[in-house]
Amino acid sequence: MNTSPASDKKLLYPIVGASVALFTLQDLQLKVLLVRRARAPRGWALPGGVLNPESDASLDHTALRELARKTDVKLPHLEQVHTFSGPQRDPRGWSASTLYYALLPGDQVPAVAASRTEAIEWCDPERPGHRLVFDHARMLPVALATLRDKVERGALPLHLL
Repeated sequence: MNTSPASDKKLLYPIVGASVALFTLQDLQLKVLLVRRARAPRGWALPGGVLNPESDASLDHTALRELARKTDVKLPHLEQVHTFSGPQRDPRGWSASTLYYALLPGDQVPAVAASRTEAIEWCDPERPGHRLVFDHARMLPVALATLRDKVERGALPLHLL
């Protein structure tokens, strides 16, 4: 049995990250922001990234930092939805990713493709029109259900709609 520090680190430190489902209304249609990743695994995804333990005080900070870095969208607040984990969700290894969501008026979302992002697109959250990498096809319906639940309970400010 190998008990070197390198093997211990691999076992003790899975990939930890955050993903963001950013919603807006365009022409009275709900849309979600997707990014086309410029690095492997390449493809369309919710914006997000990996925790940097040297600079991120929390996963909330990771989510806000990565959203700003990849789309140039700076948000004051996100809400946690659910944590997804397991050995199959990321081809780079065992990982855990916390899903967040936010809803902003369309005129307040100046999203652009930024660092490590080839393109962005506002898509129908029920039929995004792209194959999503990682397990983001599982994440998106969970974020959408959370948003709908909040709308049904009247917990979202009306100015957003």
